Formats: sequence, structure tokens, C-alpha cells
Amino acid sequence: MERNVIYYGVPDAQPEPIALRAGPLELVYQAGDLRYIRLGTREIVSRIYFALRDADWGTAPNTIERHTIELGSRGFRIVHSAHSRLGDADVAWHAEISGAPDGTITYRVTGRAKRTFLSNRLGLCLLHPASLAGARCRVVHGDGSEEEGRFPERIAPHQPFLDIAAISCELTDGIWASSEFKGDTFEMEDQRNWTDASFKTYPRPLALPYPFEMHSGERFEQTVTLRLQGVSAVAATCAAPDATLRVGVAAHGEGVLPPIGLHMGAEPPCQGVVIERLRALEAGHLRVALAPETDEGTLTCWAQMARAVDAPLELALLDGGAATADRAAEWLAREQLSVTRVLLCASPGCDATSLLACSRRTLETVAPNATFWVGTDGDFVDLNRERPQATGATGVFYSLNPQVHAFDNASLVESLPVQAETVLSARALYPDLSVAVTPITLRPRGAIAADPRQPSLFAAGWMLGSIAALARCGVSALTYGEIAGPRGTMSRDGAPYALYHLLLWLAGWRGARVCSIEVSDLLRLQGLALQRNGERCIVLANMGGKPMVIKTQGIGAAARVQWLDERCVVDTRWQGPTAPAPLKVGAGQAEIELLPYGLARIESSAP
Repeated sequence: MERNVIYYGVPDAQPEPIALRAGPLELVYQAGDLRYIRLGTREIVSRIYFALRDADWGTAPNTIERHTIELGSRGFRIVHSAHSRLGDADVAWHAEISGAPDGTITYRVTGRAKRTFLSNRLGLCLLHPASLAGARCRVVHGDGSEEEGRFPERIAPHQPFLDIAAISCELTDGIWASSEFKGDTFEMEDQRNWTDASFKTYPRPLALPYPFEMHSGERFEQTVTLRLQGVSAVAATCAAPDATLRVGVAAHGEGVLPPIGLHMGAEPPCQGVVIERLRALEAGHLRVALAPETDEGTLTCWAQMARAVDAPLELALLDGGAATADRAAEWLAREQLSVTRVLLCASPGCDATSLLACSRRTLETVAPNATFWVGTDGDFVDLNRERPQATGATGVFYSLNPQVHAFDNASLVESLPVQAETVLSARALYPDLSVAVTPITLRPRGAIAADPRQPSLFAAGWMLGSIAALARCGVSALTYGEIAGPRGTMSRDGAPYALYHLLLWLAGWRGARVCSIEVSDLLRLQGLALQRNGERCIVLANMGGKPMVIKTQGIGAAARVQWLDERCVVDTRWQGPTAPAPLKVGAGQAEIELLPYGLARIESSAP
């Protein structure tokens, strides 16, 4: 197996980032985008990029055909030609990007349609980081009027700002960063609704009809300009990233590790090796999604798997009608299956209170130990916008995936802390109810093809970061992926993926206290620390393509370490983590080396 396939599922190399400087600002140019624009240690803009979306909201890949880069000590100039195509949506475009010594950054794009097509979006987008939540801002509208406001603290269900000609955000007292937009009417959405770590300002208001038609040969031009106000051109810049990362684990806790289940899928393989491996994971539950079109063969397969693994069901009723609840009751009675929770998917405008009462009456006899939850099979945005009544429910639920808007590795890692933000916002909507996130997938479930990263080390590291973020904010239950197949934890013939071994590491730790953990750079390293009965478990994941050394504090006596990395693959199969090895610990601290995209588990006594 090629090394990059082990790392992140495909043989292609990741695009190299190029470090840039514009006076007091530091940033990165990568694959046509500007990323991580920082003033000192403060990120002020996450990304500026060109986007073409087709009539179904599919995103056309940007192919950079040629570019020139001129770098100075306090400025830069980049020119590149590119094309973006997805089906009939096809444009050629040219970008001129510059950074000046006073911190002004300009991204100008001109282009033309190569054919006539329908599009939902075309042009430059700017992402403000989620870390600006609550920060003061000023918006200049197209007519010159101004609006004072703040970036939303909790996730805003709809656009927080409309008709944006410019928006300025306060970084510290007297220091502001202004973003100016030309070439279209822009507005902002809170992308945390889909777990993106950003507030996106984009062209063409959604209130206008879409898709709109671009005619062959039609030209477009847009410009985004970033300026600083109240800052010296010689302000301090960021220190170079430390080659050694630091992890600190505290004794106090942040909740407990919740039950972690897996989604059955339509046809879970019921052969012996899959069942044997699934038993070893000690799954908290197996999720099934019952819809009117679910056939009897699928129901039989689900029942066989649940009995073989001896795991309770998480039963999602995708259609809240009485007929679906009646069918579920008949199936549960016939198969004598255990149910831990019933998920009632509330369609827009439905009477969720009546749905809850009806479903409870129908199912409480055949599922006496089940709790009843109200929510959505869709993303958090659906719960945030519809806000179904949940009086009498145990909790609310929603699903998530990180690839509604962005698909690169860095964006997926950036999304991990925002998963916790969705839980906090759900709690603000339903303060007396529990929260479950189910299912969590790497790619949207409606996608035709599975994500090639699913078997890789990157997927295991991403899952670790997801579990850590959600467990720390006290979710009641988590469901991931599928049992087996290209969206699962193993192949359909039972060959485990890297994330299977991660779940195996965590098996048996359900209910353990989640310890507070501080990681010096969450874009490069993810971590989870657990403690129970005087024992501590720390799991770390390198999220990038370079080896790293980690100074880890909070390790007790008799420490042993295992690695899960490229050394654990023989031919095309994962052979399991390395054997536990003694770890040298001094004053509660040890140095851990991680290979690219590698993981490590440290077990010790609690210090």
C-alpha cells in the first residue's frame, strides 16, 4: 500500500503551503487560496477563495494551471490562471493577489463562462474564523448606511448580516480589520451550522432566485480587499511553529465518555469475522433507520446482527407517521430486540408533541427501556432552524459531517472544535434536555461515493478529535459511520481500518471521566484523556504529514505506549497497533514521537 494511501486514502501528494507576509500579517497560499491570515497570534481571516457551485450545490474543483509568485520581505504578488468545472458548470478565471507592507491584502478575480450553465454561486468567498464569535463588528451596506453588531455567540440559524459592501471586526481595543467586497452583493452565513469553523461572506444573496444562468462567454469580476486600522506596520508577528508540541492533562474532568455506537446501514454483513470484530468494540448501540421503504430482508438482517453482537438498538423513525411506528412495534415484538433510544425525526412543520405521544404509546410496551428523543436526521442547521417542540422528550438529536462546504484535510481538522459548538447551541435551545449526535460521518450520507480517507490514519485521527470534542461537552450518546464497507470501520470481509483500532483502544472505557487536556496546536495534534479507577488513558493523533515530538504531562507510573501508524500495515491490511512498550516518565512527563498521521495510546496509573 502506498504511503499516502495509508496516510489519507489517495496516492496524490497534498498541496504544499507557501508562507507569505504582508507587513504585520502572516498567511499561507495553498492551491489558489489564502489561508490563516494572522496578526500576531490572532487569526483575522481563515480563508479567501474562489467558489463555483452548480445547480445542485455541488462544488467544482479549482485547477490551477499556471502561477507566478513574487515574494518580498514585507509583501508579495501572486498571479495564477485556473479553471473550475463540474458537469456543465465550467469557467476559466484569472487571479491577481497581492500583499502590501501596510497589511493590505487584495484578491481580484476575473473570468468567463466557457459554456452556458446553471449555478447557485460564483465568485470569491471570505471566511472569518469561528474564534471571532461575540466580537464587535461594523457593516457597511450597499447604500452606504452602517450597522453596528457582533459576530453571533451561539450559532445563528439564518444570515446574521445582509447586503455587505464591507465588514470590519474588532481584534483588540483600537485595532480593527476591514474586509471590502466589490463585483456583487455579498452576505454572511454562520457556517458553524454545518460544523465549518467560520462565518462565510459570499456573493449573490440567497433571497434572489437560484439557480441563475451564466451564458457562454459571459464575464465576471470580483475583488476582496483586507485592510488594517490602528495597527503599526511593524507589529509583532507569530513565532515559527514549535517543532515540539505540548500536551497537558489535568486531574479534573469534563464529563464522561458516552456510549459510542455504529450505524447498521442497509445491508450489514453478518458473517462471522465481522461479528467477532464488532463484539470486540463493545458498541454502546447499533443504529437502524426505519423508513417506509425499508424491506423485510433488511429488517431480518438488522435483527440477526443485533442479536449476534448483543447490543441494543438506537431506532430512528425517519417517517414520523403512525404506520412507521406500528411497523417498528410489530418488528420489535417479533424479533424480541432491546432498544435503548427511539429517535423521532420531526419533519418541518409537524406537531412534534403529538408525534412523541403517539410513538410512545405505540412502542413503550415492546421497548420498555427506551427513551424517546426528538430531532432531525439532517445537520444541526435543520434543528437550529426548525426548532421542533420537544416537551416530554428525553433529549434532542441531529447528525453531522464536515464536508458540506469544504473537503480538504485542513478544513476537516478545523471543524473538530465546532462540533462542540453545535452541542452548546443545542443546549441553549433546549436547556433541560440531553443531546445526542447521530450519526457522525466523514462525508454526507447522500454522497454516491464513500470518502477514500475512510480506511486511513487521517480518518482515525479525525474520529479521535470528534470524540474528544463531543465528549468534553457532555453529549449523551454518539454514533459513527457504518459497521463495515467503504463507509465503515472495516471492510465487508472484516479487514479492520485504522479507525477500528482506535475504537478498540477506547473499548472498555465507556463511562470513564474525560480529563481536561490542553494541546498546543489543535490543527496539528488531537488528543483525548480518560481516567477511571486509578488508571489513565491518553490517545494522541498527528493530523499532518510531518513527524512530531510531543512533550506530554500528566502521565503516571508504569506507563506503556502503543503506536498505530504506517508500520502497522502489511501489504494492504492493517495488522493492529504495535505491542505495548514501556515508556520512560520523569516528573509526570514523557516525550512521545509520532510518525506522519500516526496515533499513540499511553496507559498508566493516574498521577
